[in-house]
Amino acid sequence: MSKKMIPLLFALISAFSQISSAGEFDASTLPKGRYLLKIYPKIFFASAGFDGEAKGANFAEVSGLTRIEFRFGVYRGITDNLMAGIILPLGYTRSTYSPDLRRERDTSIGLREIWLLVQHQWITLPVISSSSLRIKIPFTDKKDFEEGLRIGDGQIDLYPVYYFDWFTPVHIYLKSEIGYKYRMKKGDTKPSDEFRAVLQSGYELIPQVRLRLFTFSDYTRFFGGKDKGESVPGTSGYLYTIGYGVEIWPRPGFSMEMSTGGDFMGKNHFRGMRWVIGIGYLFR
Repeated sequence: MSKKMIPLLFALISAFSQISSAGEFDASTLPKGRYLLKIYPKIFFASAGFDGEAKGANFAEVSGLTRIEFRFGVYRGITDNLMAGIILPLGYTRSTYSPDLRRERDTSIGLREIWLLVQHQWITLPVISSSSLRIKIPFTDKKDFEEGLRIGDGQIDLYPVYYFDWFTPVHIYLKSEIGYKYRMKKGDTKPSDEFRAVLQSGYELIPQVRLRLFTFSDYTRFFGGKDKGESVPGTSGYLYTIGYGVEIWPRPGFSMEMSTGGDFMGKNHFRGMRWVIGIGYLFR
């Protein structure tokens, strides 16, 4: 490779990485003074779970548990390497029961919490590396029939995350996310902490509109919760999700994403399917 080609190659990779901000979270930050709006409706459905021996089993009384969440996020570039944001997750939960029980379904809707986010980008070429801190401020507790869902328990969460995205000149890319969610006590109860690692790999099929196909794996480890200082059986465990999706930029500054995933391994947690439809718009 000639010496003249090396700067050009790095410039191409840099351009590819700087405009890569897709997905609800990634390593990119916004240019100073720019705003980004993201809307990410998410659907989760479960009718079974993983027991303490990591075996799948249907729910005894519940025929289906559905969680629909509309996540609205607004982000602003403070500097070219630092951004801040706020996320509003408006959620709806429905639980239906076996006809033999003759029990009406339970429903819940509302804004349970807000998330505040600050993110700093450390490296931009040829990889993007950044770290962020998300803080959850709760408004309400979950309902009794929602127990077991991975939604707020009415306590403050601190979630530091590290991102590492790598893009190549041949339009193959990798995205990774590693974080630890520390969940504070509320009264005598402390919910399980969560360690999470996500890996996404993809290929840009049509560079002109950044049409990307990707697969992902999501591993979460839960560390046992406590009640009055004592460990609570059944609150530790793990969950492993895999899935695939597609994203596209039909016009500059506007992105769309669709993905689906399923829980295929786990212990002491629900087993379900997940669907995501994401929209992002960059504006001043």
